[in-house]
Amino acid sequence: MRATHAVLPLFLLCLTSCTIDVGVSDVAACDGILQAQESTVDDVFDRDLDGYFDGNNAGCAATYDAELLDCDDGNPDANPIATEILCNNLDDDCNPATSDLDERSCIESYDGTWTLDQNISLNCAMGNVLIDFDRWIVNHSDPSIDFTPIGSGLQPGSMAGTVQASGAYSVTKTVPGGCTETYTIDGNFTSPNTVEGTFVADFAGGFNCLDCTTTNWNFTASR
Repeated sequence: MRATHAVLPLFLLCLTSCTIDVGVSDVAACDGILQAQESTVDDVFDRDLDGYFDGNNAGCAATYDAELLDCDDGNPDANPIATEILCNNLDDDCNPATSDLDERSCIESYDGTWTLDQNISLNCAMGNVLIDFDRWIVNHSDPSIDFTPIGSGLQPGSMAGTVQASGAYSVTKTVPGGCTETYTIDGNFTSPNTVEGTFVADFAGGFNCLDCTTTNWNFTASR
């Protein structure tokens, strides 16, 4: 009986101490080392299975070179060797320098009414030249584009020209006569809904132009 009593406390001690490590396992980390939860090294950090590791994970960014990092680990078509696709609002090749988010050529049309940040006005030649507007109506059929002012003035009327894929544009209108009136706008569409430029009213004809002198206005407009 004494032997039985001696063994029992040892058995109970083992029950309380021998199970301390049960359930302890490695935690997955993007560190270039195979962990218990990984089938291959750091595979759990390639969720889209395209062969590139999650570039937004601090461990992956510290462990792997940029050419092995994925900018969108939820999209298998986005990685460092993918081809950039214009106009899809995605950084397909994980290179911000070739991102198409601000690609002007993706704009289908600049059609619409654009409101200027100022009223453009000029009254000269005893009222025969009257410029007064604060909006444009833009008609765009790539690469052709025209600007027509909305206001109470008679000039300049519709100005026609072209716009480039970069957003740069130039439009003009010439009214011949003893005093030749030439109206131009040169500028850039800086975003799908923002445009900037310089409107110039030029008068050539000496004394025939009376008090009309070349004047220009820098403007921005939005639609």
